[in-house]
Amino acid sequence: MAGPYHIGVLLKLTGYLSGPNEFNSDKRMENNSNLFNLSFLEETSEGDTGFVIQMVSLILDEAPERLKSLGEAIQNRDFAIIKTSAHRLKNLVIPVQMERAKDLATSIEECSYNAENLQLIVSYYAELKEIINAVLEPLRERIEVLKQN
Repeated sequence: MAGPYHIGVLLKLTGYLSGPNEFNSDKRMENNSNLFNLSFLEETSEGDTGFVIQMVSLILDEAPERLKSLGEAIQNRDFAIIKTSAHRLKNLVIPVQMERAKDLATSIEECSYNAENLQLIVSYYAELKEIINAVLEPLRERIEVLKQN
C-alpha cells in the first residue's frame, strides 16, 4: 500500500484483522482507569505519597512532549528517532503500568528497524496517542486525590 496513509482506514483494517473490539476506540476508552495502575508506584514508594505524586507528575509533564516527538519522527520517516522516541515513551509509561501503551511503544520500537513497517507504526502510534491522551486527565485527578490525603 502506497502512502500517504489515512489513520482511520488503517485502524479499521487492523481492527478487522485483529478481531472484534480490539481496536474499537469507544469500547477501549470507556473506562480509562483500566489503562493505568498506580499499585506498582504505591508499593515501591513504601507509603511515600510524595514520591507517587512526583512520579505521576513527571509522566504528565513528559508524556505529551515525547508523544509529539514520536509523531514528528513518524511524519518525517526518521526511523532512528522513531526507535529512540518509542523507547523513551515506553520507559515513561512502565511505572504506571500502562500495559497496552507499553506494548504499542515496544511494537513501534521493533517496527522501526524496517521502513516497510511504516503502516504498522502509523497504526500503533494512533492507538498509543489515543490511550495516552485518554489517561492524562484521570492521572491528574488521581494526583489531586493523593494531595488531599
